[in-house]
Parts: sequence; C-alpha cells; structure tokens
Amino acid sequence: MTQTQSTTMPFTVPSGTDLYDALMFGIEPDLVTVRLPLLEQKYRGESPEEHAARMERYQRAYEEYDRKALEWMAKFRMLVTAYRKEALSRAESREQSKEATLLADIESQLSHSS
Repeated sequence: MTQTQSTTMPFTVPSGTDLYDALMFGIEPDLVTVRLPLLEQKYRGESPEEHAARMERYQRAYEEYDRKALEWMAKFRMLVTAYRKEALSRAESREQSKEATLLADIESQLSHSS
C-alpha cells in the first residue's frame, strides 16, 4: 500500500500484479512481472551450476514473498476492520444526532402546547 492510509476514508486496493511487484521488487527484482519474460535471454549462457543456484535463489525469494504477502494481508485486514468500525460508529452518531434533534422538537412542541 503506497498511499498514506487513514481509516477516515476508503482506500485504494492495489491490483494483484501491483501488489506482487511491490513486494517482490524488494526481495528479488528478477521476478517482477515486467522482467519475467526477459529472464531466458538474460541468463542464456549460464552454466548448469549457475542455473541451479539461481533457481534456489528464486525459491527462497518466493518463500520470502509468501511471508511478506501474509503480513500485508494481515495489515490490510486490520485496516478494513478499523474502517468498518469507524464507518459504523459515524453512522450511529449521525442517527443519535437525528434522534436527539427529533426528541428536542417533540419536547419543544409539547412544552408550547401546554
């Protein structure tokens, strides 16, 4: 989530690609979506040993990505929950204010009719 988050306003949810790239770029830039089609050409002359080492590196990168994605989802879930609670609280406050105004009007009418 690149934008400053506030529970007072709805927030923008990144696309799956944007989220993947944002998380993966900090882990293994080779594996961001725009670079994936270029890997075969980039590593064309690598030895079998270099290829195996790169595949191990990629495996570790995906394991780290999975951890980071779970962390991101947990934070996002907390934001959604907080926003939901705040929206409900605002709605309840507005309703209470309307009720208080209505009661005051009724009391005013009753006191003037006596």
